[in-house]
Amino acid sequence: MKHNSLLTYPMTDTSCIAFSTTRHGGYGSGTYGTFNCTPYTDDEPNVVHANQKLLCQLLTLPEERLIIPYQTHSCNILTVDHDFMQLTNEARHSILQEKDAVITDISDVCLCVSTADCIPILLYDQKNKAIAAIHAGWRGTVARIVEQTLQTMHDTYGTQYPDIQAIIGPGISLNAFEVGIEVYKAFEEAEFDMNSIARWHEDKGKYHLDLPIANRLQL
Repeated sequence: MKHNSLLTYPMTDTSCIAFSTTRHGGYGSGTYGTFNCTPYTDDEPNVVHANQKLLCQLLTLPEERLIIPYQTHSCNILTVDHDFMQLTNEARHSILQEKDAVITDISDVCLCVSTADCIPILLYDQKNKAIAAIHAGWRGTVARIVEQTLQTMHDTYGTQYPDIQAIIGPGISLNAFEVGIEVYKAFEEAEFDMNSIARWHEDKGKYHLDLPIANRLQL
C-alpha cells in the first residue's frame, strides 16, 4: 500500500499493517495542514472527519473500526474487545479518555495514537494476532508503559515476548530533546542505563535524552 499520506513499515506477517500518517494528502490547512486525523485538537471537526474517512478508505476499513484515544501521558491501557466495539460513539468517547495505550486481538481494527515529539510504538503478537499502539512521552517512558503494555498483552492474550514484532515510529531525537536535571533524575531513579540514553552538552549545561533508545531498551 503506497500513498503519500502514509509511512508504512515492513512486517513479517503481511496481514498486519503498521504505519504512521504524514502531513500530506489530506484536507486541512494552516497549523493542522493537511492530514490531521486527531479529533482532540482545535482543528475543524469536519476536516478531521474527512481525513479520518480518507484514512479508512486507504485501509479499506469502516470508520467505526478506527480507534483513537485521548492521551494524557498516563500509563492507562485500554483493551478493545467485542463489547467495546458494540458501544455507541458517545460511550466509546468516554472510555477512550486518558488512555495512552490500546490493545486488541480483533481483526480489521485500526488502533491509533497521536504523537508529535513523543514516541509511537506499535506491537504485533504474531502468534495470537494481537496488536498494541502506545504513546510514550518521557513520562510514559520513565513509567515503562511499553513493559506495562506487554504485560497486559501477556495477561490478556497469552502473548509471549519472542512472538512480538515492534515498530518504534518517528519522534524527538537525542539531539533535539534537551531536559532539566529533574527529568534526568527521574530516569536515573527508574534505573535506566543512563550511559546509553543520556548525553551531557557542556555548551548548554543540559542533558539530552534518547527516548527511542530508552523504549528500545525496554523492548
